[in-house]
Amino acid sequence: MRVAAGLLILAATSTAQVSEPANADPRLIIKAESNLVLVPLHVSKGRNAVAGLGPEDFEVFEDGIRQEIAFVETSGAQGEAISQRRSVPKEIIFLIDVSISVSRWRLLDDQAIRKGILDALTEDFLVSVYGFGITLKQYAAPTRDPAELVRALYQLALSREGQSRVYQSVFHVLHHAAARGGNARRRLFVFSDGLDTTRFKPDRVVQTARTLGISINPVTVAGPEVSHIPTGPKRIDQSISKRRAALSRMDYDAHTGQFQSLGRRTGGRKYEIDLMDWRSLSRVTESVAELARTEYVVGYYPGLIDDEMTTHEVKVLLKDKRTGTLRGGRRLVAH
Repeated sequence: MRVAAGLLILAATSTAQVSEPANADPRLIIKAESNLVLVPLHVSKGRNAVAGLGPEDFEVFEDGIRQEIAFVETSGAQGEAISQRRSVPKEIIFLIDVSISVSRWRLLDDQAIRKGILDALTEDFLVSVYGFGITLKQYAAPTRDPAELVRALYQLALSREGQSRVYQSVFHVLHHAAARGGNARRRLFVFSDGLDTTRFKPDRVVQTARTLGISINPVTVAGPEVSHIPTGPKRIDQSISKRRAALSRMDYDAHTGQFQSLGRRTGGRKYEIDLMDWRSLSRVTESVAELARTEYVVGYYPGLIDDEMTTHEVKVLLKDKRTGTLRGGRRLVAH
């Protein structure tokens, strides 16, 4: 759905600092420029994706009221060109923590970028890159140019900051991406240890992602191994396995666990890696390609448009529960 955030956002520019939205409203009011609503989802049975479903297999409800389905973009058989069956463009957004606790890189060259990112994605994917610590910057606008991505990731790898505004940065990137408009399917991958140094509420991030239709995929990154056990939202410089052993269950659930829950709450997935290198990126992007291949996008036009903008809850269900298990299929929309 083409949306224009009610918050003011500067247009994206390469290596530009993303401005703080003016008058940030925790109620998150989003104005729809067109009435078309897109709802992404997956259907699986056991470990296998269910392919070949159509409008007759789904039901769409807005605030409990059934809506007429305008179209369903179906997943195809493996090996079928995605460009032959897709009309909704796709964008991958990498948001990478450059705080000291997780900034451990193996610098990437153009061959590594191709192997780790572009080769795993189809020709219609665009990739954008942001970095955050205390500040938030965009290092690459949506592109498929390997040289541009190499330059962006090289500059980002040289950045080091002492704090990590995780949820605030995610919040602003969601709006910054949505301001580009278009009926695009966007997925945000956040590389971080998940330890936020602010009091920004994760619930605001979840509500924003659901309203804008952008899934968040948290990628938990382990930092260098040192014997440092944190108290509160301080840096953790340990591998993932040692981190879990060092932290109390309460601390882990309150910080890393909360970060990982962004995936479940927004229709994304969670990942864990030990190092930011092309192999780790490849694991993520290969998963993205598989998700795109098996994803359904259900579109509808709301039956009633309010005189004043109101937020509505959308839910897509399978008509026959025996078809499989539906994952995703929920979002918020304002019209």
